[in-house]
Amino acid sequence: MTASPSRVRVPAVERAARWCEGHPVTVAAGWLLLAAAAFTVGRHLGVTCATAHGPGGTFGVDRAARDAGAALARLLGAGAGG
Repeated sequence: MTASPSRVRVPAVERAARWCEGHPVTVAAGWLLLAAAAFTVGRHLGVTCATAHGPGGTFGVDRAARDAGAALARLLGAGAGG
């Protein structure tokens, strides 16, 4: 059973795009409210892992860089000597 051409439903994305085109102020206000809500929720939840190592912690980046440098030196040393 096929639907008649007048019964074909427009995809949701197209319907949403058409609605947004007709209501630009509402869309902009909605995005601003969404951003404000996300910011507020993030502030209230907090970030526990960032304070676990104290202020200014590098979370092991220094060690990772040192290890990467050592690995690169080994690779370059093996290539030059081999």
